[in-house]
Order: sequence, then C-alpha cells, then structure tokens
Amino acid sequence: INPLLINGKKCDIRIFYIVVFKNEKVYFYLSNDGILKINNVIYLENSIDKKNQITNNAFHKNAHNNILISESGYYNAMMPKIIQLFKDFSNKIKKLFLNLRSKYLVEYQVCGADVIFDRDLNPYLLELNSGWPAYVKNTESINVTKLKINTKKEISKIVYNSINKIPINNQNLIELS
Repeated sequence: INPLLINGKKCDIRIFYIVVFKNEKVYFYLSNDGILKINNVIYLENSIDKKNQITNNAFHKNAHNNILISESGYYNAMMPKIIQLFKDFSNKIKKLFLNLRSKYLVEYQVCGADVIFDRDLNPYLLELNSGWPAYVKNTESINVTKLKINTKKEISKIVYNSINKIPINNQNLIELS
C-alpha cells in the first residue's frame, strides 16, 4: 500500500464499530466521525522503523496530531468509503452469528477499528481493537473526548431502546445492517 500522507506523514483513522446482538439477531453500527491519527515523523518509504510505520504513538503522546475526520477536510472523501468498507465487512461476518444464542436480552461489543487509506483514497481495515478505554487521558484533545462520549451515549440509547422496544434514532451512529 502506498499510504496517504498528510504533510509527508503517515496517517490512519480510528473509528468506532459496534456490534449489537439482540433477540438472536445482529446489528452493526459505525460512529459518524473518526479520529485521524497523524504520525509524528516524516514517512520514509523503505524504512521498517516502528516510529515511521505506526501511528499509535501519535494517538497517546501528541494529541495535537489527532483531529476528527470532520475537521480535517477529508470527511466527504473518506466517510462514504469507510461506511461501504464496514457494510461489506458486516455482511461477511454476519454469517458467524447465525446460530449464536445468548442468555442475555442484549449484548454488544465496541471495537476501535483502524483504517488506512492509500494515495488513491482506497480504504483498508488494519485491525479491530476490542473495546476502548473506560477513561479519558489528559493528552487527548477535547474533540476526541467528545466523540467518545457521544458514541458511548448513543450505544447506551441503543441498549436502552432495545430492551424497552423503543425505535432507535441515532445521531452519532450510522446503522450498517
């Protein structure tokens, strides 16, 4: 992959992907914004140095390198492609849930999904990180913290509304299924 570079630096996107299992059916949601993580160093194409390749250090150490996609100028180009990537992914993994049974009314899993784009703006799913921190680090920017809080509120509404059979109306999540 020839990665998309921003100011000569490698970047990827952390977006929240939620799987909800209720009444033996599975539903998938995606946060309607994501965190654009920009590496701290200029990207060197042939380097195998971890600092050159991985953007995770930018997420925790340099909050000024983290911005929301909606504030980056890339939202209109990236989000439709991210949504399609996760619709396709959700359709593929949905088969894994066909015979699943649960003793709970509602179960859910939040994943921090990392997506990288190539220079032609094609998205690639790098990894799904199970869960997210239950705390907010002091180094995180206000907007990133607000994204997490809004996403958590929407997940709570999904669970509450599912249990109480209330129609779900999300402001900060996109339903994929």
